[in-house]
Amino acid sequence: MATQVITEVIDVKIDHLDSLKPTCTRVNLEKEQFVDYDQKGNTSRYLKFYTSLIGEDSPEIMDLTGNYIGESSKIYRYDWHFGLSCIPEQNKRVIWDWKSKLRDNNSIKLQLIFDSQIDKSGVFIDILCANLLCLNPSKNTASWFEKNREGFNNSLKTLANTTKDYSKIASDVFNVANVLTNFIASDDNGKNWYLYKFLDSERNNFAIEWHINKRVLEQYGPMLQGSLVVNFHGSRNQAQKLRLCIRPSISFNEKEELCYVSPYESIKHDHYIEINPK
Repeated sequence: MATQVITEVIDVKIDHLDSLKPTCTRVNLEKEQFVDYDQKGNTSRYLKFYTSLIGEDSPEIMDLTGNYIGESSKIYRYDWHFGLSCIPEQNKRVIWDWKSKLRDNNSIKLQLIFDSQIDKSGVFIDILCANLLCLNPSKNTASWFEKNREGFNNSLKTLANTTKDYSKIASDVFNVANVLTNFIASDDNGKNWYLYKFLDSERNNFAIEWHINKRVLEQYGPMLQGSLVVNFHGSRNQAQKLRLCIRPSISFNEKEELCYVSPYESIKHDHYIEINPK
């Protein structure tokens, strides 16, 4: 078994970003003919997209048991990164306040698609959990640890007075606390993000997406990280082949909920890691 890490950084041009029909195309900065933002009729804006996927390429297939979690040795985590930035071409006047132009709700839609490379694949993908991760303390909100510091400290004092047999409990408490402080709350005096499962109509495959509001970027920064924990079920005697594809989209239009732009809208521009369950 091995962990795959696939990263891609691309430059894109967005035209008519706040209209009902925006376009997003990949560009070669050395060949691009930049137009001054102040020029009348110019609607072009430029951004850098960073995407990264990491995860196990040969996960083990397990039986479907009554235990919803299953064996810990057969639980697999797949993480993604997605970042946005202006391109570093200051002399060409392409630096702009893109974050302020994003719409407030569902500003970013990031999809992970389990694309089967074999017709009638015998793999069932069981999503155990999915999260949005961060570093705390954040800019505007208190972390879980800060909100619960007093109770947490009291618990540690109690554990310090117990016998050494309870040292593992203390270790578990630290581990759980560390994990909780790295999660972005879905709702924290206002919605931050939520999850959505759907059928990808282009591939006819299972997909999951994160809907992330602009306040997350304002509080935690424009480099986002998500995590997916899954089991794989199915026949061990059948050859299996999957691709886990990442497809980020952003939106500047407040009036049309489904109006997004993405340089990954075409299948030929897929960014993925290969998965061969065994």
